[in-house]
Amino acid sequence: MDNRQQKTDEAIDRLLSVIKEDGEKTEHMINLSVLLFERGAFEEAEGILIKQFEVDSNDFRIPYTLGNFYYNKAIFDKALDLYRQAYELKQDDKDLNYMLAQTLSHTSMTKLALPYYMTAFDLCDSYDEDVYFQYALNLAQNDMIDEAQPIFENIIKKNDQHDDAYYNLALIHYYREQFDLAEHSVTKALAINPNHFLALKLQSSL
Repeated sequence: MDNRQQKTDEAIDRLLSVIKEDGEKTEHMINLSVLLFERGAFEEAEGILIKQFEVDSNDFRIPYTLGNFYYNKAIFDKALDLYRQAYELKQDDKDLNYMLAQTLSHTSMTKLALPYYMTAFDLCDSYDEDVYFQYALNLAQNDMIDEAQPIFENIIKKNDQHDDAYYNLALIHYYREQFDLAEHSVTKALAINPNHFLALKLQSSL
């Protein structure tokens, strides 16, 4: 047994003791399901959440958490159904909007993903690099490069080692035929990651 697995097992034992004393509260059961999922006991984790949702059907965290399990297993159609079920209960959660958008993107529905990325971005009360980058990427994929560019630039200001932000900024400059600026940004991307395949491909066309 490796150290991480041992720590997970110990956390499960502690939580089971809490549940025994405090009852099967939704927060406890969600945490238990997460630990079990991490332990590899997917069916047991799923069963706990399904049972808990029968008891507490107004808590969006239950279908959201189960959606995360399916997302992590790359079963995106099931994850999407569960995220949508959670969204019916709560529309203003940043993480839920972000995961809905991510799942839609994985199923090639980039236009449908845009409003959820936008909401997640608007709900950020502090810098969240994943949300910022995926939102900017989705804007660019939907031909909204004027809106995407300042977000990529902001990411670079926050993290000057973000090779993908530099690459996508280079791509925007390339589409505008601003080839000197494209060359500058793609060079930055390759200085960070010399094996960045897409940046190498773009550089070869400049």
